[in-house]
Amino acid sequence: MNLVCNTAGGIGNRVKTLLTCLTIAKPEDILLMWPATTSYQSDGGAWCKFNDLWENKFKEIERIPDEEHQYYGRDSKLRLYRNGEFVKLEEAYTNPNISTSPHFLEMKRLVDSLIPVEYVRDKIIEYKSQIPHNSCTLSLRTYMSFPLEYHQRGKRFKIEKVFDVIENIITSEKILLTADHQETVEEIKNRYGDRIFVTPKRTEFGDYTCKEGLQDSLIDLYLGGMTKKIYITSKCTFSEMQWWFGGCNAETEEISVHHPSLREISSEKPPNSIQPKKKLPSPEVTFSSSGITDGNINRIHHESRTSNNKS
Repeated sequence: MNLVCNTAGGIGNRVKTLLTCLTIAKPEDILLMWPATTSYQSDGGAWCKFNDLWENKFKEIERIPDEEHQYYGRDSKLRLYRNGEFVKLEEAYTNPNISTSPHFLEMKRLVDSLIPVEYVRDKIIEYKSQIPHNSCTLSLRTYMSFPLEYHQRGKRFKIEKVFDVIENIITSEKILLTADHQETVEEIKNRYGDRIFVTPKRTEFGDYTCKEGLQDSLIDLYLGGMTKKIYITSKCTFSEMQWWFGGCNAETEEISVHHPSLREISSEKPPNSIQPKKKLPSPEVTFSSSGITDGNINRIHHESRTSNNKS
């Protein structure tokens, strides 16, 4: 039976949903929903097709099909499905014994099975050779790239906390800086000079509105995990997935660059004025289980309006 894999959000959240689905079904049985983002208001993070980023082939669909199928989607937790249950792999980088776990090894195999497009592969090789020896990664998520995230989290970003991390925690190492906000990157580079290394951007940091911007972000997703240590922005999926896509070898340390911290404000909602203006229409469905619950697997039967009208 086919499995509908319904992704949402930015690269990190979307690929976590896909990786979880790959533990449920074979690639050829996955129906991938990778919806194009049409407004900063609705879904900030992936204005390109899946195959603009990775070469792996999945059958892509734009709507939930009428045929009976399983469904999993719009869930930002990395999990492995085994024997009818989910094994949580969130924040696996915090577990010192994770490298011997068979669940970890299976997920790492799936991560490695995703092949970035040729442009991204070539740039990873090119830029990796330029990163100063013995560098660390400062994986900075400001949440200042677009209005919805700014009001939800970005307005609490404090660049002074970044300065404190660089000067009192990282101290003397060279830094590969990955970030989501152009002005913040420029301010950090101006302050610390050649101690900061960044990869070139064809548009700008934090540009999720085109293929080029997202490919450049994907380069940072891989490279950020290839240094000796990653300083991970608290509650940041992109930072978490850098560890996975960089090979799972880097040491990690979580940092807080917002006040109050993202762990404290994660449930706060933004003002109504910048809430999504439109919602995707919900399909008419009946369920053989309790219904579609994002992050759960359900077998779904569609009943078309035509058949209902005939009856």
